[in-house]
Formats: sequence, structure tokens, C-alpha cells
Amino acid sequence: MYQEHQEILGNSKWLRITERLTHATRRNPSPKYDFDAQFPIYPSGLRRAAISEAYGSACSWRSSYLKWQIEKEKHELKNKQRLVAGKRPIPFVKHPPQYPKECHRWPSFYGTEYELLDDHHIMLKLFTGGDYIYRKITLLEPLAASEGYMIGSPALVHKAWGWELHFPIGLQKKLSLIKIAEQFFLPNFLFCSVDLGINNHAVMTIQDAKGRVYATRFISGAEDIHLRKRYLEKIVRLQKQTKTIPEDERFAKDLWNKVSNFDNDIAHQVSRQIVNFAKEHGATVIVFELT
Repeated sequence: MYQEHQEILGNSKWLRITERLTHATRRNPSPKYDFDAQFPIYPSGLRRAAISEAYGSACSWRSSYLKWQIEKEKHELKNKQRLVAGKRPIPFVKHPPQYPKECHRWPSFYGTEYELLDDHHIMLKLFTGGDYIYRKITLLEPLAASEGYMIGSPALVHKAWGWELHFPIGLQKKLSLIKIAEQFFLPNFLFCSVDLGINNHAVMTIQDAKGRVYATRFISGAEDIHLRKRYLEKIVRLQKQTKTIPEDERFAKDLWNKVSNFDNDIAHQVSRQIVNFAKEHGATVIVFELT
């Protein structure tokens, strides 16, 4: 749906517009995409959670596609410059990102679909095969958040070994932030500058407002690049063996999922190292390079 209606992406009223297109009401009896006809007893909270996940996935694709377009335009401009200089143009071989046909995420349970009973028990609205009813779930570990933090809406995630209940932890109160421009005039102000690269995941430096460097650290990506290359080479080998890709089926889905999970794990580890490095040196602002 979002692929056909990209004008919704980035609109502040995206949820209301999406529900008008998918959810039948008295004022909206014939939505263009009748979600309720396919899932007639789907709870409203889970429906909105599914919409939210689809919207996030579509926004991510659109961001990647716009980035690809800019990269293509820059390449074409360089080719024009090469022609003027009497050189042969270099073909742009990078393919545009494909709109996601599958979603491997799991929607969260909003407040209407679950109830925390205590630190060890939760009520979840689950599908029994004929209807959605509340089931009491016993947690293996006590559910508790540190002081100043709160527990968010859980997500029921399917793993190879079974089901897991994931709880996000967030700040209980919004932080009162000072404008970055004002912080530059504070005494002993330090910021962490981060340059993202290929051979190195990141190069971090601690600087002050005058540009003096106090510390530098590299996050090497050599081992990760080597392992990721092995996964991709295995996919290529399998593709050469089969010589065909089944229609409407993602080739080597398990391996691609492994690559995706691997990339996500690297992103989490690198972001944590950046934050720890900044905190270690007392930097209050983290600045990334423009890409």
C-alpha cells in the first residue's frame, strides 16, 4: 500500500490516512485496502502496531531509495565531466533498493492488548485459532526497570527455539536539552566527532570548541567485513549451483536473514562503543559526518 501511496510517507497524519485506507467504519464503509475483510476479528491495538511496523519499513526503503537517486545523479554528473575531459564514462551499476515484500518484524502489544499483573506475570491478548482472548503468561525472569526508566510495550518474537517476549526500556522523563550552539560556550565543553568508514567502522575523536583533539580511537571493521564477505560469497555460490531463482521468492532467505542480523548486531555494538567512548571522556555531544 505505501509503495502505491508514497505521499503518505513523512505526513504527520500518516496513521489517520492509513486507517482510512485500510479500516472500515460507518463514515468509511469501503476502504481501498480492506484489512478487516482479511482479518475480521483483529484487535485494534495489534492492527495499529502492524501499521506502524509497515510504515517504518516503508520509510526506511524510501530513505535508501532517495540516497540511491542522489548517488546516481552524482555519478552521472561525474560522467559528464569525464566526457568533457575526453574520457570514457563509467556505467552506474548499483541497483536501486527493492521495496520490501516481506516483513520479519513482530508488532508490539499496545496498552489495550496487554496488562502487567506483577513482576512475574503478564496478560496478553492472543489468537486461539477462532478468537482473541487474554492469556496469563509467567515470565522466567522478574520484570523490573532501573530507577528513572520505564518498561515499554512488549513484542512477542518467534525464534528458532520458540517464542520470546521482548520489553523495551526507555527514560521515564524527557531530558531537558541545551541547544548545541549554546553548549560551545560552556567551560570545559567537549564533543565526540565520529567519522564512519569502510575499513574501519568508525574513527572517534574527542575535541573541544577550538578543535583541539584530546583522544582518538578506531573501531576496526576488518574481521566483520571478512565474515560478511563469506556469507555473500556463499549466497553467490548457491545461486550459481541452482542457476535459477524461484519466482516471488527471496533467494537464500535464511542466509540473507543471517546477513541482516549480522549487520544489525554490528550497528548495536558500534553505537554502544561510541557512546561509551564519549562518556569515558566527558563529551556531552556526539557529532557524525554528513553522508
